[in-house]
Amino acid sequence: MPERPYELVVLGANGLTGRLAVRHLTALDRAAAENPGEPAVRWAAAGRNLARVRDALKAEGAEAPVLKVDIEDEASLDTLAQATAVVLSFAGPYTATAERVVAACVRNGTSYVDISGELPLLRRIIERFDGPARTAGVAVVQMAGWEALPADVTTLLASRAAVAAQSQPGAAAEQPGYDGPGAAGPVVEVEVTFSYDRVPAGVSLRNAISAGTLGSIVEILRDPGAGVVGDPGGLLIDAGQQERVRRASPVTLRPRLRAGRVLGPVTPVAFLNPPVIHRTACLLATQAGAEYLPARYREGTDQGPLRRLVAAAAVVFAGALAGMQWVVVRLARSPRGVRQILLSRAASMLPPSGTGPEGELLSDWAWTVQAHARTRSGSAGRAKISGTGHPGYTATAVMAGQLALLISRTPPARRRAGCLTPALAVGADGITGLNGPALTVETLPEDR
Repeated sequence: MPERPYELVVLGANGLTGRLAVRHLTALDRAAAENPGEPAVRWAAAGRNLARVRDALKAEGAEAPVLKVDIEDEASLDTLAQATAVVLSFAGPYTATAERVVAACVRNGTSYVDISGELPLLRRIIERFDGPARTAGVAVVQMAGWEALPADVTTLLASRAAVAAQSQPGAAAEQPGYDGPGAAGPVVEVEVTFSYDRVPAGVSLRNAISAGTLGSIVEILRDPGAGVVGDPGGLLIDAGQQERVRRASPVTLRPRLRAGRVLGPVTPVAFLNPPVIHRTACLLATQAGAEYLPARYREGTDQGPLRRLVAAAAVVFAGALAGMQWVVVRLARSPRGVRQILLSRAASMLPPSGTGPEGELLSDWAWTVQAHARTRSGSAGRAKISGTGHPGYTATAVMAGQLALLISRTPPARRRAGCLTPALAVGADGITGLNGPALTVETLPEDR
């Protein structure tokens, strides 16, 4: 296929997270200009309202082409897809937009990346497009932001390290299908911990969780397929595999202790990462021709050491958050009419999509996500991803932008195809390509 004009096109660049992605790509352009050895990014922005998109680029000091696209028009989407290797979409909530954009991408041999956490939508995308995307040789990757990239990539790297520790040197590299948790059963336990090392003054629950994420939660609960919420096997197609995951690795919300520290449920919700982690592992097992044997996956947010006087407050906060998430799961499994009545009121109270915090509330964050994996024989592996910036906005924009760029620059012969998880879109050997000034991925020695 001849080279296309653009490596990636940002759809939804005039929203807050889209503008932050534009800011990141502009920084990459400037770095390339200062370092002749660095390739410049060939990118553009797209939207229906060209004036609004141009204003968004101007606000970020970006100089990039602007393409007109109407998501309601199939021919317009085809023209967009034919112009780029990857469409990077921030046009959410995605339930109303993603299927049409993905369909155009698959038709035209174009990969697709978004940050959707709308689980019923992801399930439909997999059912409808996994086979056609494989045939077209393209990657369709969702949840490529705070949900679920950090947990997914650290789990893959930690599992690979654990498998390597119990094998002969080089064995993991020779058997890439056995990198993941549960693939043929070597990894039996994974725990992922989220830590906030620096949080800006003035942060609150309202500006800590992105408007897009809150909107996505409402879309999840409105969806006829909302029953997938809370199901750790919900992104697997085979009913037997789903049931094995439910038995081996149920989603838990209650606070617990680990190494003397209080772990509360992950924010904004604890049911987004697990089905992605298990899909990664299941696809790896399938690739290896092995039976999928799920590992026990757990995650939590570090609330601090138990010995602190504030530990009681941490436990109370974690318990309250768990209670809120339990209500969301129960609501997702209630009759659709009940959900519609309750959500019609909730939707009117949400902040507008595309809006959010500014200044230090976007930038003055530091965070770490660390995974610990253990094999059946007791060998262990660790990996972490650390970064700066608001997890739901700034860091998410960087993650999705880096992932899309990596996909666009990976030769087709080395690129997986189909509806992929973030970790499998780049593979264990390519994950460190996510690294940049605001993001670092690394495998840790066992004794750290």
